[in-house]
Amino acid sequence: MFKELRLACYQFTLCPQKEGLVLPFFKGAVFLQEKFKNILYRHSCKIRQKKCGDCLFNLYCPYAYFYENITYRGWSVRRFNYLPAPFVWQLPLDKKTDYIAGEKIIFNLILMGRGINFLEVFIRVFQEFAEEGFRKRGKFILKNVVAENPFTGEKQHIFENKHNHIAKTKTVISGEEIELWAKKMPEVTRLSLLFLTPTSLKEQEGYLEEPHFYHIIKALVTRASVIYYFHHNCRELEINYRNFTDKAEQVRKVKDYTRFVSWEKSLRSSSWGRGLLGEAEYTGKLHDFLPLVKLGEFMHLGENTAFGLGRYRMKLS
Repeated sequence: MFKELRLACYQFTLCPQKEGLVLPFFKGAVFLQEKFKNILYRHSCKIRQKKCGDCLFNLYCPYAYFYENITYRGWSVRRFNYLPAPFVWQLPLDKKTDYIAGEKIIFNLILMGRGINFLEVFIRVFQEFAEEGFRKRGKFILKNVVAENPFTGEKQHIFENKHNHIAKTKTVISGEEIELWAKKMPEVTRLSLLFLTPTSLKEQEGYLEEPHFYHIIKALVTRASVIYYFHHNCRELEINYRNFTDKAEQVRKVKDYTRFVSWEKSLRSSSWGRGLLGEAEYTGKLHDFLPLVKLGEFMHLGENTAFGLGRYRMKLS
């Protein structure tokens, strides 16, 4: 289905300095601050024109990917309204906001396809952002960055603060590994999805307030198709879309413990993250969907995925 897909998982370990650190409840708000955006812009932009839509480098620029809704000429104009970023932040899920000096805070970064080439930029941006710190919220250091393959357990130390050297990435997950993992699983007729951060699925009538399996698969296929095509050298998913979605319609939702919520970016800002939270259970012929649903754990689902929304975990039963 997507054998040539490539993604990499990195663990960023942050440590507050002596005055401690205060983070917003929704920690994805860190990447929406003007300071972080400006630092990323300085590290990314080659010509300083701030007109990303007209820039010849916008498809290869981390700043344009992260903060600009870049429309690709051609294929995406016909089928999609935007080009999704080739990376996703997975943030701490606890409600904790106050951290003491020396305490470890873990931010996970998922890079996909050509996005893997931007790792060094993210590390340097994080370093500079840490040195400047948050206004009235404290400073922190980026202690280390570790790459990990959850399928093999392989780990690679990419960066240590005391050495300030960034190693080349070798620990990469392939789509073939995901497909092999699915083939080794016993026949599955029941699975649950635990929505960890607000997951927003839109149809013509607005946001969906029930996690029907068909809508989830439809959204995953769409997102995977765009990421695979634009960030993996214009390759298309090897999938019979109609047949695949028809099978998804046969899967029934048997339990639904989800609710529709709305999160805030920070304590003082308006609503930003909206969508489903909670757990839903499904039954039916599910085995063919395992590779795609597993991929979704890395690439997330729905809107604003780059900032940590749309994160879910699959549980097999």
